[in-house]
Amino acid sequence: MAGEIPPVDLSAALKSVGGNEELLGELVKIFLEELPRRLDAVRHAVSRGDTEESRRIAHSLKGALTMLGAAEGRALARQVEGLADARQLKAATQLIESFALELERVAAFYRSAQKGNNATP
Repeated sequence: MAGEIPPVDLSAALKSVGGNEELLGELVKIFLEELPRRLDAVRHAVSRGDTEESRRIAHSLKGALTMLGAAEGRALARQVEGLADARQLKAATQLIESFALELERVAAFYRSAQKGNNATP
């Protein structure tokens, strides 16, 4: 959408990898490959009430999203992680679809970048 804030700050992503575009490209590749499995896993962990697994996956995604310059995604991952820590997975269930949509926005941004529609990666 025109005027929509991009889900990724490329300058922050590049800064997180010391300006190494090749490394960022590898991280993006791994993120895109693992995203469907990780998203499915966090959804299932939350739905079955597995607080430890929900927290672990959200924490891992939070780290990946930080490296990729995805501030909103990172914030949502932090919220899911916090709800899992507090054993409030019912609230996490309500948040998980917003989190999934933001993860898909990040993935779409990087897929577009890989096709040459943006600068790096």
